[in-house]
Parts: sequence; structure tokens; C-alpha cells
Amino acid sequence: MTKSIAVVGSGPTGTAAAQTLLNRGYSVTLFDVGLTKSNANDFGTKTSLPKTLMPKKKLFNSTFMYQRADGINIAVDNKVSFDTSHAKGGLSTIWGATVGAIYPQDILNWPISYNEISENLNLSFNLTGIMGAMDQIDELYPINLKVNNFDFEVDQTIFLLNRAKKHKIYLNKNNIYVGKSKLAVQANPAAVNVCVKCGKCMEGCQYDSIFSAANILEDLLSDPKFTYQPLALVESVFESGDSVSLTFKNLARDGEINTKIFSSAVLAAGCLDTLRIIDNSTEKKPDHYIIKDSQKFYFPVFVWGGRQRQSSKSISLAHLYIQSFDSNLNLIQTQLYPGMQFLNLMLIEKLGPLFGSIFGKILNPVLSRTYIGMTYMHSNISGTMTVKFNQESINVSGKPNEKSTVEFRSLLARLFKIGHKTGFYVFPRLYLKAKIGHSQHFGGAIEMMEVSLPGGADTLGRPFGFDRTYVVDATVLPTIPATPTTTIALSNAIRIAIKIMF
Repeated sequence: MTKSIAVVGSGPTGTAAAQTLLNRGYSVTLFDVGLTKSNANDFGTKTSLPKTLMPKKKLFNSTFMYQRADGINIAVDNKVSFDTSHAKGGLSTIWGATVGAIYPQDILNWPISYNEISENLNLSFNLTGIMGAMDQIDELYPINLKVNNFDFEVDQTIFLLNRAKKHKIYLNKNNIYVGKSKLAVQANPAAVNVCVKCGKCMEGCQYDSIFSAANILEDLLSDPKFTYQPLALVESVFESGDSVSLTFKNLARDGEINTKIFSSAVLAAGCLDTLRIIDNSTEKKPDHYIIKDSQKFYFPVFVWGGRQRQSSKSISLAHLYIQSFDSNLNLIQTQLYPGMQFLNLMLIEKLGPLFGSIFGKILNPVLSRTYIGMTYMHSNISGTMTVKFNQESINVSGKPNEKSTVEFRSLLARLFKIGHKTGFYVFPRLYLKAKIGHSQHFGGAIEMMEVSLPGGADTLGRPFGFDRTYVVDATVLPTIPATPTTTIALSNAIRIAIKIMF
């Protein structure tokens, strides 16, 4: 049991914590349901994806990452929409790969300093990789990132970047900062898995160029101090003296209940599943939990200059970041996805491969000048989700926050006003407000506090009443910034893993 730590969850924060602990000399056992394309139908609940305007991403046409293995019904009201995952690597298998720095104002009231959370940024990027470029957006941050330069822009993106550079002073005076997106994609030309710009990112990367925690997990398997326990659904943790008993269902043995003892436990199962474990492990539990969200909006962007070459090779992930500020001086994050790749996929999803491809070719002159904008808001002006756990179900209800709509409309009005400088136009009333949770950027249900109180956690992510159980995923983030959540959650997970002591 000496120096033996259990980690629950194989997503980015779980694998990051596991790697950090292994580097410190601890023995680590990672518990994971770990569904894959090959075993999901044997152990996971069948999942049918709803027909929505924005189709959900698949991995090589598989939806296994959305399946659950616990049989629990997650009942949501009409204001809520989100995904959970019991897959190996979690939802990082299909994420948008956006990363970036942390803005000081966004974590101003956290119980840990900006330097303390940001000093692990480059450690997290050593894990994920980061490609892009240093530009005017980076001037907002007091930290220098080690970015791998990589040309992945189509002609329209190059046109917009040139416009942003030319009119930088004007844009910044209007609190608009435009730059190249930063992505967790391998750009080192000497690497086996370097991006080849095939443009099929939304369908799955056959070269493993896009960071996935599942790939990090495979690397950890070579460490003799590491043990992987798949098909293990963790139910609860119980502390006694200098040990932690972890109880889990062994799905490979028809749900047989097993218990193992460790010096400590690290929970990184994703907000809802981490909450479920804590709730099962607490005698005096609250009636409900409040999860903070980062409100998401969709809107079309039309580029009036530049010319798209049909032969141009690129990626279908975000090409551009637009950053601004809300009335609280928190950052607003917008990502622009090239329409020709993204919207063609939507047409195929809606009309089928044959007709979708035909209409895509007909519409290419329009699609090549169109981007899909995705805007995220800070949790201070976003809605929340109320979660209640029952024996056979999890009930989730949403509470919208109209402040996010007011702030978003203000952003669109500013972008419309300065369109002659940016090189693109938006339509102030043409947008789609996503349901609460749809951003997949949510957490903060057991937020870290300077002094842990009931319902909260201390600065090491230990929920009130726990001494050897650490939560390292977004569940303990005091607020949810609009900028990429994976970045800040990874940095915090590494920070906590570095400080775990016996």
C-alpha cells in the first residue's frame, strides 16, 4: 500500500495526474470503464444520437464515446443538453483540440494565485502539444507559451489574419483581438504522428495527430509502476486512518463488487461521475448540486475578401480565435471554423453522402466564404445546472442566465460595426443560443476554497470531510472561464498531483 495511489478516469486530467504521480515515484492504478469501439456494445448502454442542427461528432462513424456502462438514466429538462463519457480517453477522443493561456481576471477570486495555476501551463502543453502562432491575442496574457508554428490556414483565413495585423490598433481599441487558433495537434515534422492537413479532423484523425488522453494512457502502460484497471465502474471511496478503500463494479465479471485499498485516491471521472462518487461516499450529503456552465452561441460569419482555392489543404478544427471582454472584464472566447469543411459535413449528415456531397459542391462558392462562429461566455454570466442523484436516475434541470445573451448581442454589434476592418461580417440577430451544458465546458460543483466548508473543497481539491481523496477535474474549478477548459483543468490537475504528500 506504500505510496500507492488510485486514479479514477482516463480523460485528460486523469492521465495528466497519473503521469505526474508516476514521475514523482508513486505507484499508480488507474480505474476506468474504458469503453472502446470494439467493446462498447458488450458493456455500454446503446446510444442513439438526436437529430440536431449541429450534428454531434463521431469517431470514424462510431458513437461509442457517448455510451454509458452504469445503466443509470440521466433525465434532463428542455433547457439542458450535455454529454458524458465512459470511453477510454473520455470525450478527448472527439474534442475540438482548442487550447490557450489563462487570463488573470478570469480566476481573480480563486483561492490560488495566478502564478500558481499558470506555472504548470507549459507542463500541460508538453502533454497535449500546442500549435499555432504568437500574435495580438498573446499580448493579453502575462505568460509566454512555447508554440509550434504550423501553417494550416486556407486562403480566407490568411486574408483575415492579414487584416487583423493591418488594423490591430483599431481592433484593439474596440476590444476585439483576432489571432490564429492554438490547437493540441502535433506539428513537429519529425514526429510519426505529425498533422498532414487532410481536413478530416471532424471525422477522426487516422494519424493520431490530435491529442487524445487515450494515447497518453497507452504510453503510461510501459511504466512498471503503472497498472490499468479497465471495465471498472468506481462507486465510492472510504477513508480510514492512513488509507482509502475504493469500491468498484467489475464489469468484466457481471458487475461483481470489489474493493481495493490505497494510500490516496484521485478523482478525474468528469464532473457528473465524480459528483456521483462523492455523493455515494458522503453520509451528510446535500439535496442537490449546482454545476456552473460556460454559455455557448453559434453564428455564421461571412468573409468578403480573399479567394478559396479548391486544392488548398487544411484542417477542419478552429482556424481563428476572436477574444473580447464582457462587462465584468472577463474574456469572451470565439472560435471560427472554416465553413467549407464544417458545413459539408453537416450537409452529409442531413442529406446523406450522395445528396450532401452534391449540394456541397454546388454551394462551395458560398461555403468557402463562410465560417461557423462558436462563442463561449464566462460562468459569471452563464446559466447553471441543478443535479439530483437518485438510485436509478440522475435528474438535471437548467437555469438560464439572460446576461449571457445581452453580452453576446453586444459582441455581435461590435463585430458588425467594425466589419470593414476585420474583413468579415456577422448578422446581429442571426445566431443560435445553445442549451445549458452543450458547451461541454462546465464544472465548479464542489469548488475549491481557501478554507474548505461543507459543499466545497480545499485548495488541493479535497472535498469537505476528506483528507486523502483529491478531485482534479473541472468539478473543483471555482469558475469556468470562456477560454478552453481543458487547459486550465489540466494545469490544476498537474498542480494538485505535484502537491500530494504522505
